[in-house]
Amino acid sequence: MEDSKTRFSARADDYKKFRPTYPPDLIEFIRENCPVKENWSIADIGSGTGISTKLLLDGFKCSVYAVEPNSDMQKAAKESLQDNPLFHCVNGCAESTCLPDKTIDIVTAFQAFHWFDKPKAKIEFWRILKQPKWVLFVWNDRATKGKPFLEAYEELLHSMPEYCKVSHKNISSDLVAGFLGDKDMKTAHFPQFQVFNFEGLKGRLFSSSYTPKEGTEDRLKVTAKLKELFDIYNTGGMVRMEYRTDVYIGRLHL
Repeated sequence: MEDSKTRFSARADDYKKFRPTYPPDLIEFIRENCPVKENWSIADIGSGTGISTKLLLDGFKCSVYAVEPNSDMQKAAKESLQDNPLFHCVNGCAESTCLPDKTIDIVTAFQAFHWFDKPKAKIEFWRILKQPKWVLFVWNDRATKGKPFLEAYEELLHSMPEYCKVSHKNISSDLVAGFLGDKDMKTAHFPQFQVFNFEGLKGRLFSSSYTPKEGTEDRLKVTAKLKELFDIYNTGGMVRMEYRTDVYIGRLHL
């Protein structure tokens, strides 16, 4: 299986354009459960193309250290955010952030927790965090049941060998709670959706690391299957992809 730090190479453009952002209520939930201040430093781990980093910069006006190991993803983030003096791009990963000891007020990870080597990441977070060691995990959980289009799209993904190996759907609230070791961990769930024409749906699909690479026969086959699916389920030339944004916030305990 392709290395998690390189598998998004050549997918950054689709990722930036077609991945969902996060609902406005998320920032308010964080404020209600964590005393974030403008002088705080945030380490946004697995920051990718900067979707989550921008949310944090806009929402909290804090210094945000966007920790990302993939050069293509870093480049995409810099294109959008480099003019913000509170944005700092860091070539690192969850297990080795390259940040100094006890300099971070809260670690965040959006759509990234499932990639971590959990024991090593926990030790690294403990090293860089100040007390009381706040951690925030967020991801958009795509709906797979209840509507024909959602079920058909999920069936298409299951035709790809790596999908079940790397999906964030392998993550549970118990796994997050076990990582944090915080009995007072707070959780929330918010509805979210995207509406796509066919080109948007194709971009959304191929932003995922488990899909075939451009220029391959498998890519052409998957694109044809996706077009069949779109032709069946679109309404007025559009399909709706639904999500539940899952949020977990707490304090890290060894």
